[in-house]
Amino acid sequence: MAILQEPVVGSWYLNQTGKLMKVRMLLHTEQRLSRVMIEYLDSSVKIVDIDAWNFLDLNVRRQAADG
Repeated sequence: MAILQEPVVGSWYLNQTGKLMKVRMLLHTEQRLSRVMIEYLDSSVKIVDIDAWNFLDLNVRRQAADG
């Protein structure tokens, strides 16, 4: 069972395939959260809509220090 994780800017998340990602920005449309900008460890950036975020099956949330 997936645990829905609320996207929090600056927080790190681990998905079911083992990819670690950091939420960089939340994008709002008409005062509602609509998209999430995420960055992977390889510095690639992706913007996903909130429905896609909820299907990422993020079950581990981890804070990591920026260096």
